[in-house]
Amino acid sequence: MNGVSFLTDKGTEDLEDVSPRPNLFLSYHWDVQNKVQVLVQYLESHGYRCWTDVSNANKRHATSHSPNHENTPNQIQRNIKAAAAVVCCVTPKYICSENCTKDLSLAASMNKPVVPVMLQWLAWPPEGGRVRRILAPLHCIDMSNESLFRRNLSTVENHLKKFAGKQSPRDAHVVEQVRVAKNPRLVQQKSQQKA
Repeated sequence: MNGVSFLTDKGTEDLEDVSPRPNLFLSYHWDVQNKVQVLVQYLESHGYRCWTDVSNANKRHATSHSPNHENTPNQIQRNIKAAAAVVCCVTPKYICSENCTKDLSLAASMNKPVVPVMLQWLAWPPEGGRVRRILAPLHCIDMSNESLFRRNLSTVENHLKKFAGKQSPRDAHVVEQVRVAKNPRLVQQKSQQKA
């Protein structure tokens, strides 16, 4: 409940301003790591919380027996499950990657919205069995060159706003606690209901 007390100290902010923005899971191939970092910085500067393994020095396919290894299948599964949407950063190597295919398949099995962002040009929809079935019906945001990348950063953010209202039950509870704490009359009503 630390988040609630922190949020309630903000005073008279509108309820919309304290609603948590969704978590985003970014699925990508390491060939576009620098572009992914720029995309993450942009999205985080606009209030999104992003999960990606960019900050991890070990690539997914590296073997690690350390309990702190951040890219275990369980960690990836938990982060996809927690995400409101999955942003897949499409490149030719992404389409061929077994790990990226697993990310997309897991997102599809969890009914997570998938937002394809093309970071290197390829024909759309891409070839490749399961990946094609998942991506073919989706509109891809073209960011395949520097000009399109800069121009379409806001397009990605605007597209993700569609999922901003999708909160986990825990998030909805936090928003309700903030709403009640900001309105003394509601605090009194809630206390009377418990009595």
